Formats: sequence, C-alpha cells, structure tokens
Amino acid sequence: MDRPRRPRSIAGTLRESGSTLAALRREVEQLRKQEAVLERVLPDALQGHCRLARVRPDALVLTTDSPGWGNQLRFLGPTLCDALAETVGFRPKRLQIRVVSPPKRPAKATPRILSEQAGRHLESAARAQTDPKLRDALLRLSKRR
Repeated sequence: MDRPRRPRSIAGTLRESGSTLAALRREVEQLRKQEAVLERVLPDALQGHCRLARVRPDALVLTTDSPGWGNQLRFLGPTLCDALAETVGFRPKRLQIRVVSPPKRPAKATPRILSEQAGRHLESAARAQTDPKLRDALLRLSKRR
C-alpha cells in the first residue's frame, strides 16, 4: 500500500538539485548577478530604463521602455558584452534590444459631478423614501454637485 505523500517545504524543494524549481532559482540568481554587472557599467541615466532579459553566446538581450533608450544602449553594446564576458564565461556576439511598454497604471477615477437639477431630483427622491439607508445614500449622492 502506498504511503500518503506529505507536504514538503518550499525551501527544501528549492534546494533539491534535480527539481524544476531549483533550476529556476539558479537561473534567477545568475540573472541577478549578471544584471548587477550591467548596472555597474550602465550610465546613471539608463539605470531605470534597462533590464537584462537573457544572455546567450549569440546575443545579449536587453529590454528597454523606449526606442530612445535603446539607441543609447546600442552605443554601449561592446562595453556591455565585454563586462558580462567575465561573469558568464563567454562574450555574447551581439547586443539585441527589445522595446517593451511599461505596464499602464489605471487612470484614477474622477468623481462624477451632478448638475444642479439632477441633485435636486435626488434630494426630492430621498425625502420620499421610507427606507433610511436608501434615503441616506440618495442624499449623499445628491451632494455631488
């Protein structure tokens, strides 16, 4: 009879050498180290506009949030590839730039403003209500003018 499987700790799973999560953790750690190398080489103006996407022998892939920053990164391509060569053990042959749009933040909701006439109608409707909660809600709404 099979023994029921017991839950395992995430920390233990991440330490297992053969697990998919452990491999993913190692890859993330490598990317962090490589990105730290790039941050030391990048000019201050580019710091918040550039992210390391991938390092392969054929290409160093960076993402940026606008074509203008991408153009500046192209000029730094040889310097960036040289800087990463020591960390990854090979020098990427070329620099590849991908422009990605930053995530859009939802627009703040602007409070709706009622016309005077609509406000008066809501006040009138509130006075005619017998339910106190509905009356209070209509009165609060009528004040949005």
